[in-house]
Amino acid sequence: MGLSTGTIAMISAGASLAGTALSAVGGLQQANAAKKAAEYNANVAEQNAARRATTGDIEASNAQMRNRAAVGSIEAEEAAKGVDAGSGSAADVQASQSELGMLDALNIRSKAVQEAYNYRTEAAMDRATAKNESKAGTISAIGKAVTGLGTVGSEYSSWLKKTSPVTEGVS
Repeated sequence: MGLSTGTIAMISAGASLAGTALSAVGGLQQANAAKKAAEYNANVAEQNAARRATTGDIEASNAQMRNRAAVGSIEAEEAAKGVDAGSGSAADVQASQSELGMLDALNIRSKAVQEAYNYRTEAAMDRATAKNESKAGTISAIGKAVTGLGTVGSEYSSWLKKTSPVTEGVS
């Protein structure tokens, strides 16, 4: 004895419902994984921003030390040649070297600040992506559930039409 048409229709509807539920849950899990990945990327970008700001300060300090050493070397060379290091063109050369060193340190800091800002912007974008992934996953799951329920309803309606006696002219 085989299965009746009604039993097969009910099994089919149940399978469609189960598939719909699994698809919706899978969509939610996929969205949750994408959200977590975006949040992780945002945290990494924030850490990179902090690290770049710190290394920029260190690099600028190192540039300032190299500059002070260069100015000292200029003073020593001038003194060794018997030039008065504190006046005239000798003082101008030292001042020029000092200003160039300060400019170098400022450029280093400026570049580091810009790079840190870029990392923070990346982090903000990753956080927005995480938020959107979560919403998209929910919307997708709802869409899959509605589509699946519509399919089951349509299949059930077709089954009813096939198994119900035809009643013409009945109001």
